[in-house]
Amino acid sequence: MTSVASLALAPIILPTASSAAVPPVVVSSKIFSKQVTIKSLPSAVMAHVLTFLSDPQALRSMRLASKEWAHLPFHGHLLDLSGYKNLSDDQLKTFLEQLKGTKIQSINLKRCSKLTNKGLDHLSNLTSLISLDLNSCKNITDNGLKHLSKLTSLTLLNLEGYNKITNQGLEHLSKFTCLTSLNLSWCEITDQGLENLTTLPSLTSLNLSQSQITDKGLEHLSKLTSLTSLNLRGSFNITAQGLEHLLKLTCLTSLDLSTCEITNQKLEHLSKLISLTSLNLNSNKITDRGLEHLSQLTSLTSLNLRSCAHISINAIEALEAGLMTFMHTTPTLNPTTDYHVYQLADAPKEEDKWGEQHRYDDLERLKLAQAITLFKMTQSADPRHSSIDPLLNLINQSTFSKETIHPLLHNLPEEIRALIYYQLYALLTQRQDQDHLGKNHCFDDQSIFKSAIIAVLKEMVLSTYHPKPRTHLQIVK
Repeated sequence: MTSVASLALAPIILPTASSAAVPPVVVSSKIFSKQVTIKSLPSAVMAHVLTFLSDPQALRSMRLASKEWAHLPFHGHLLDLSGYKNLSDDQLKTFLEQLKGTKIQSINLKRCSKLTNKGLDHLSNLTSLISLDLNSCKNITDNGLKHLSKLTSLTLLNLEGYNKITNQGLEHLSKFTCLTSLNLSWCEITDQGLENLTTLPSLTSLNLSQSQITDKGLEHLSKLTSLTSLNLRGSFNITAQGLEHLLKLTCLTSLDLSTCEITNQKLEHLSKLISLTSLNLNSNKITDRGLEHLSQLTSLTSLNLRSCAHISINAIEALEAGLMTFMHTTPTLNPTTDYHVYQLADAPKEEDKWGEQHRYDDLERLKLAQAITLFKMTQSADPRHSSIDPLLNLINQSTFSKETIHPLLHNLPEEIRALIYYQLYALLTQRQDQDHLGKNHCFDDQSIFKSAIIAVLKEMVLSTYHPKPRTHLQIVK
């Protein structure tokens, strides 16, 4: 343990964080008359020492240096009493009195389950407080929030947990105009209470998971135009019409709709939230068709589809490959009626119990439809491209033979024919399929021939029309 016996015996003055307004703390030289350790220092002195360690890295290093310091509830400008389940209102008062004169900016009272409204009254004079965590303080009620009304500098307030906060309590929050983050998860909040939040212009993050809000509540939230993060997990009463209100939140980048009974119809409204980078749809009833709406959210980097049992792996791969984006953004292409997507992709007519066609059962056919559609769009740019039409019509058939393909290939311009042969042999070389004469089965495998046509068409299509694979999109399934 560190010894300070060698220090001078003169009184030591420790200035406080706001020394101009508060008298300095004087440590008597008597304590240095014998071997002194960190443990023997008064807790108030130790707390004042730590107020000068504003850098988080320095704080971590300091708290690792000693077991005694590691358990100090106060470090920097943070009073951390989280997990003190037996903390009473009077004990909280004692802690605050020991720290009188220090500028406390953050208090963590998470899981202090014995704390009551009386304890919050002791916080009412901490006007420098900017962060307060009351997670799982189950005895806090609406009247307790009234004691906090003077803390107008608060920017972060966490009320998550099985507490007794209702709509009436939110009336006391209307004065917190500096509030940027508010957590009301598992609170007994309804639409009426959300109307009190419309006076918080700086709010950027709001957690309303497991609340009882409906479409009317979302209408109130639409006035919080600074919101960037919104959590509505477990809000079962939201309809497609209610989600339309979210379109006014143009700054929204993160949205959690897990276990909200989201359907394909509801996702259609979300497709216009083009600023979204993170979307959680865990445990919802969406299908492959619903993912087509998400393809328009080109800024997405995180998509959670866990426990969405009716989404196929092929549909996810199509989304990642940019095929769904292609179907929605390609000029003149209507994904619900386009001939090439439905005929060339050869989508089966059978339907599953959700009434959706299996559009992504064969990704290779969909890729062929994509290539041909793009080729058609750029065909007028080069007259030679029209010569390939008979070949495209042929491979659109369910079966074809080398006898029908050979004449069409010979009628193609030499450079296009050479491209096709090059792609064919490149694909066949990988498979090493040869007969006893050493001849490659160029046309016996129709899937290889179609793959070659896809490769050629992509080379012939203008590069500006190529769909871009969404390499930065992380999908959890």
